[in-house]
Amino acid sequence: MRLPNRQRFSASAADVIAGNDDLLTEILRWLPARSLLRFKSVSKHWLQLISSPDIYRLLNPNPTTVSALFLSNPSSSPIPDLLPLDGNPPTAFPNLLPSISILQSCNGLLCCESWKKNEKNNPDYYICNPTTRQFTILPELPGPAVGVILAFDPCESLDYQAICVRWISCSPVFYRIEIYSSRTRSWRPAIDDPFTTTGYINFREGVFWNGAVHWITESTTVFSFDVNQERVLGEMAMPQIKDWNKRSIRYFGASRDHLHVILISGACAPQFLVYEMKRDYSGWFVKYKVDLRALKTLFSDMGGSNFDISKLRYRRLAILCLARGEIDDESFLVMRTPHEAVRYSFKDKTSKKLCDFTAGHDKYIASQYIETLVRV
Repeated sequence: MRLPNRQRFSASAADVIAGNDDLLTEILRWLPARSLLRFKSVSKHWLQLISSPDIYRLLNPNPTTVSALFLSNPSSSPIPDLLPLDGNPPTAFPNLLPSISILQSCNGLLCCESWKKNEKNNPDYYICNPTTRQFTILPELPGPAVGVILAFDPCESLDYQAICVRWISCSPVFYRIEIYSSRTRSWRPAIDDPFTTTGYINFREGVFWNGAVHWITESTTVFSFDVNQERVLGEMAMPQIKDWNKRSIRYFGASRDHLHVILISGACAPQFLVYEMKRDYSGWFVKYKVDLRALKTLFSDMGGSNFDISKLRYRRLAILCLARGEIDDESFLVMRTPHEAVRYSFKDKTSKKLCDFTAGHDKYIASQYIETLVRV
């Protein structure tokens, strides 16, 4: 007699939860995005609830948690590999277009390009959500682009923008910025006038942070464009270190609304200095220090405890990702040697091997994988 009572009680409780959108949303919000995608098939009501743009932010309490890296090797397959960082493999990246390459990752969305034969021999640019396997191809630009960067902050808006830098004259050199909006689905010129720079900038390697896109210049300054105000902010100095040169910069990126640059300090000091930019742009400060001497036994493929640290600085050791945690103690660094990738904890200064690499594939481009259900 008790079993039927339990069954009636369970059915009644399930009906109460299923009929209360607020309670159901509170339960669903703590589930990973992959589970939510599967739950869309439970019923039409669940599909409508989970697909509603109004609750995307609620359904992801940690919208900037990095769970994996896409690793692209220009000399091998155009399809990126997936490197899990938490032991839980995320959704596989879909082969949406031929000759795909990831230009940038921004809070869960990817900005990609695909080269194919067309009349103007220009690439197609598109925005992809690897969690939902959705993508949208951006409209054709009015002219060739020297760089396209994605600007997306789900804590501010579920809309995103693509920032395109176009070269318009060579003597003197002037650029113009075009902005694509997911709201209008079209390109338009930025309200700011065409601009010039004091030196060469690789506009394909920008970082979106604090409502602006930032690039490193040839003269090792930071050049910025405010997306919301649509104006050039100018250039900011990098942290000053001993024996400065461009090769001192080992990483430039953003995580959890923090902008970082990783530098090698001095000609002989075997350490990384991780700098963070103050939110008001008033300057840099040292956030972390990484002493490579404490990691000697980790790099078995480089001679173990006998390896020469000085050889790491420019060629042998690469920074793939700096991921800030929800609390500072959860922050970590992902580094690559010629044959393996490791995860380094800033809190306890320990390292963990993540994977092995194929010999001969020395250059990998890393893009962050962050689960999100935002529509593109």
